[in-house]
Amino acid sequence: MFQMVRPSVPPKIPGEILRSVSRSFYLTLAVLPANVREQVGLAYLLARAADTLADTDLIPRDVRLKHLGLFREWVLNPQSKDTTLMCAHRPAFHGWEVEPMVAMGIRFGKALQLTNILRDMPADLRRGRCYIPQEMLNEVALRPVDLLKPDALPQLRPVLTRLLRVALEHLDQGWLYTMAIPRRELRVRLACIWPILFAVQTLRRVSLSPALLDPTVTVKMTRGEVYRDMALASGTLGCGTLLTGYYGHLRKSVAC
Repeated sequence: MFQMVRPSVPPKIPGEILRSVSRSFYLTLAVLPANVREQVGLAYLLARAADTLADTDLIPRDVRLKHLGLFREWVLNPQSKDTTLMCAHRPAFHGWEVEPMVAMGIRFGKALQLTNILRDMPADLRRGRCYIPQEMLNEVALRPVDLLKPDALPQLRPVLTRLLRVALEHLDQGWLYTMAIPRRELRVRLACIWPILFAVQTLRRVSLSPALLDPTVTVKMTRGEVYRDMALASGTLGCGTLLTGYYGHLRKSVAC
């Protein structure tokens, strides 16, 4: 029987677990202030646990749905947790209007999720998962099974373009959220800027890839590109205008 166990003393989250689950998130987590790092890391692992429940083939679908319902009740509205956590633990955030910032934070999260969906489409399709709404596929006379053929990309292109634009609109809200973070909270700013830059770079690759549906082709940033953007953001952190200009430059490079 599926149960939620609440330990009386929260265990430390091993960095090795986070590093093995997501290289880019681990880098982001490491730069956060120490007094919120463990909580944010735990929130991320909870989100990954939900993904595992949703994606596993080891449990029948009806049982998975039941477990996901229990999980959702236990971790209610996880998208807002990071914002309210910062307001509670970081004095510089005490003047924030929580409600509108939570709304922006939710869209920020949706941008990152949609970026992952577009990047991972070939692998997900081969695991029997299609996260592109059927209504959108109907508009271009496609079925999920058709996307298993790499040559279906031209027919999918109008749908892909729409989804790229949605992802960018959500990222714009994430950028506004990030620029609203108090300047003296340098670590928190970096922890938001890095994922946005990584996401827009990934969206650019998705938009330009001629073989997006080919499972043998990997659409992701190189390690060198990751560290370059990290260094650039760190070096210009004190100038929001420069950073916004760089974000805008990358945004324009997404072909949609």
